[in-house]
Amino acid sequence: MVSLEGPEARVPVRVAAGRSAATLGLPGVSQLPDGVGVLVRFEDRAAPYAPETLGAPVDAVFVGGSLVVLDVLAAEPCDGDCPALDPGTPYVAVLLLSRGWLADNGFVEPLRVVLPDAT
Repeated sequence: MVSLEGPEARVPVRVAAGRSAATLGLPGVSQLPDGVGVLVRFEDRAAPYAPETLGAPVDAVFVGGSLVVLDVLAAEPCDGDCPALDPGTPYVAVLLLSRGWLADNGFVEPLRVVLPDAT
C-alpha cells in the first residue's frame, strides 16, 4: 500500500522486486485499474527508467529520496521498444498508475508519497 498526500489516498500496489522486475514494466497488463499501481523501488537511481513492456497507458510518478514527487511522465503502451522516461534528477521509486488517475482525483504537484517498508 502506498499513501499519497495531496488530497490523501491509499493506493494498493504490486511491488516489483529484483533487478529484472525493475525493467520489466507491465507485461500482459492491458489496463491498470484506477487507484491501483505498480511500485518499482531503487536505492538511488540517476539513469532513466526504461521498462521493457507497458501494456497500458500509465503515468510514471518519480519519487525522490525525501518522498516528494519529482515528476509525473506519461507513457504509452509499448512492447520491447519503450522510450526511456527521465525525470532529470535521481529518484528512489517509480509508481506506475493508470493514465490520468492522479489528475482525475485532484492530485496536483507538489505531492508526497509514503512508501511501504522495504522487506
